[in-house]
Amino acid sequence: MSKLSLVVEMRAASGQRQALVKEFLDVLPDIHAEDGCELYSLHLAKEDPDLIVIMEQWATAEAQEVHARTEHMNALRERTTHLRSDSASLLHCEPAQD
Repeated sequence: MSKLSLVVEMRAASGQRQALVKEFLDVLPDIHAEDGCELYSLHLAKEDPDLIVIMEQWATAEAQEVHARTEHMNALRERTTHLRSDSASLLHCEPAQD
């Protein structure tokens, strides 16, 4: 099984980026504690005040699938619906080298 990396682009509702980021930062300890989580970090686009980029790396695709169904991620999605302007775009990647 190979590692899975994701690049997630998420657009905050106008003026809601900081509130959306705070919600993600609040659950980062839970995410980092998940089996298979090797990287989960938030980044703010300099060119776009409403764009958040999340970089993830998981030991396996299965670990990421489990992550997506955790209680804290389900609760996060529910709490942030009004803070996001649209659905996130996902780019699934695999390492170019081992």
